Amino acid sequence: MESQHMDDHAIDAIPGAVLGHERQAPAGPYHLSRVATASYLMHPLPDENIMALLLEDYFDTVHWFSLVIFEAKFRPAFDAVRTGLASPAEKPFLLLLSTMLGLAAWYRGHVSQNEDEHPPEFWQGWSERMIANSESQIIDLMDQSSITAIQILILLGSYYVYHGRPNLSFSLLGATVKAAQAAGLHREPIHASKADAEQQKRVWWTIYTWDRFASITYGRPLGISDKDCNISQPQDVFEHTVFRRLSSPGESKSVCFSTYQRELNKLYTIASPAIENIYSASRSTRHSVVEERLALVKDVTVRLWKWRKRLPEHLLLNLDGDCPQSPTTDVKAYWLQSLSLHLTFDSLIIVLHRPFIKQRPDTIYTDASVSPSFSTMPHATDASHGQSQQLSPSYASEASLGLDTSSHQQWWEAAFRTSRVTGLPQLAQFATDSHLVAFLAINLFNAAMVMVVVALSDPLTNDAQEAKRAVARIYRLQETLGSRSTLSEQSSRVLESLVQLLLRRESDAILAPMLKRQQPLHDHDSSQPDQLDGSRISVRDALSKPLATSLDPYNQPLYSHTNHDLTLGSRLDDSLATVQRAFTTPIDGNFAYEMPPFQSRTSSISQLHTERTNLPVTDSATLEQMGVASTVADWTNANAIADNGLYWFWDPAWDNMYSNRVN
Repeated sequence: MESQHMDDHAIDAIPGAVLGHERQAPAGPYHLSRVATASYLMHPLPDENIMALLLEDYFDTVHWFSLVIFEAKFRPAFDAVRTGLASPAEKPFLLLLSTMLGLAAWYRGHVSQNEDEHPPEFWQGWSERMIANSESQIIDLMDQSSITAIQILILLGSYYVYHGRPNLSFSLLGATVKAAQAAGLHREPIHASKADAEQQKRVWWTIYTWDRFASITYGRPLGISDKDCNISQPQDVFEHTVFRRLSSPGESKSVCFSTYQRELNKLYTIASPAIENIYSASRSTRHSVVEERLALVKDVTVRLWKWRKRLPEHLLLNLDGDCPQSPTTDVKAYWLQSLSLHLTFDSLIIVLHRPFIKQRPDTIYTDASVSPSFSTMPHATDASHGQSQQLSPSYASEASLGLDTSSHQQWWEAAFRTSRVTGLPQLAQFATDSHLVAFLAINLFNAAMVMVVVALSDPLTNDAQEAKRAVARIYRLQETLGSRSTLSEQSSRVLESLVQLLLRRESDAILAPMLKRQQPLHDHDSSQPDQLDGSRISVRDALSKPLATSLDPYNQPLYSHTNHDLTLGSRLDDSLATVQRAFTTPIDGNFAYEMPPFQSRTSSISQLHTERTNLPVTDSATLEQMGVASTVADWTNANAIADNGLYWFWDPAWDNMYSNRVN
């Protein structure tokens, strides 16, 4: 029987219809003609030479990190329009090209050592115009089920999330996931050509890792379920990165970027079950549920370490040697990719173990054969500081492995490894001049938070001193990046407050008065707080007392016969609470209590004032004298990033979620 063919335009209004190809312009003599590319765009593209230069910048700064483009498919399409003429059917590609040029121009305008003849403003102008081309068509793009439209949405989403607009990025992520699923990108391609299949794999897995990044970094629910996908991993394919017209074909450079994408996909796939389970909306504290989640974290942590041990050598970051100053294209890409995997791995360890930090330090153990113990690491001298420090456990010899590692230890080690990136200045420079800049800033900030928590829990230990050095290096980097990243600028302000708090805590620990506190009249009577009785303790008790000091709500050191044996868990409790309070606005140099959800700043300060003075706040003048009027704007700005969810896993809710389980 003769088959009937129905074109896409006959079914494209039907929900769920699967289109056979990307939507084309209507046929006809006019639509088959090629006209100037400027007629399809709000802003014209730059000339051919600038386009070629920016495309090389794109592969140098963006492509190695986010493999949205498949060069074997992209290059012929670019060659067809590079002279400035295009057909209507090529409009989606022109928008994709414009987006790529916009991203590349943004980074070229911010490169620290830009040696071309154009000032940064020249490239920033091109960036704004090229991004505006795609933004003006974003609704039409969402209506298409084409690979090209999805590629544009991915690039715009990554641009927004790394440039201070995460909420818009997450909205685009949701639309992109649905559009990709409507196009069947999550299914293994069957009848596609080899090039089309490889492009589909790259695009889908880029969406997948974007979804996992959003969930892990900002605490958003996962948008993609692993059980709905059966597409395989990308293959190793070499891609050419030169787009200028060369006198000799031998001048072209080829790099295999896709091994990195495959390893990144594996990493997120391993961690997904734990992220989905632990950070789901259901926060049950039932013994059986908590035990199940503890077991899941242990299993996933072991699998993460096994993944790391199997990494190809060129993707394993060497923390003991910096990147060359003038590396070849492939060497530079592999250094940056190894840094990205390194940061992702450690961020997953930090996030996975965050809910269990207030457990006993021996609660969770991982397999010693795959996860090294920080306490067994050999020491080396830090030439820049003249201090003895421990080598990263990631690169310890197998002979040095032998002890189990608790959640607290995994947490600290991951933060320490991340902080050591600041000891690689050339690699950090390359990273901050690329699409990795915000990802690096986010992970360094979280590492600094972990190190501050640990240092606050015991401010006179060697770990605390190392933490201060690491935080100092992280602060310098964040402060330097502040001019180009809102995230880094705001993170620097938080770190400033935490460092001052840490220094005060250290001073309190050193100068803590050795005075006894009176005991309550009745044991376990919490309504009668301890009172200083003015008598000093004995020399033996004073010298036997641990240097770790627990503080009361006003950061005053406590000592009593019943409180001198401080546990690691109680010190971490105190440190976590202190860090959480750091997200409020300082009052007269001291930190207010943490601002409760939906509670006004005025009522919070009134409560604090009453607790300190036993005098209620009765008029607005008193509030103004206490600094409310002058700090409301600061409070609003300080909470802007918190509203975007960046600090979600420092939420105090996690402190109570697993801390009271039945042992």
